Amino acid sequence: MRLNKELWLAFLAALLITGCYFAVVVITGAIPAASEFFGHLLGILGFVLMLMTETLYSLRKRTRRQKAKYPSTSEDVFFKHHHAPEPGGMEM
Repeated sequence: MRLNKELWLAFLAALLITGCYFAVVVITGAIPAASEFFGHLLGILGFVLMLMTETLYSLRKRTRRQKAKYPSTSEDVFFKHHHAPEPGGMEM
């Protein structure tokens, strides 16, 4: 099985964020409010991670598509697979 570096980094980031959150809850004895420093920081970190996920995924797909010369969308693949006539076959 091929190891996916992105998945392991995402898993590590999730563990790190969960550990920090758990540490703050244990130290303060309460769930941090969104208006406090840690809650605000957590919201900003979540926003940045979501933005990075969308941007990096799009860039990764674009570079792979250009290298392999894939069709522009998955709909193109579906259409060509299901609607293109077989070589030597009859069209309806």
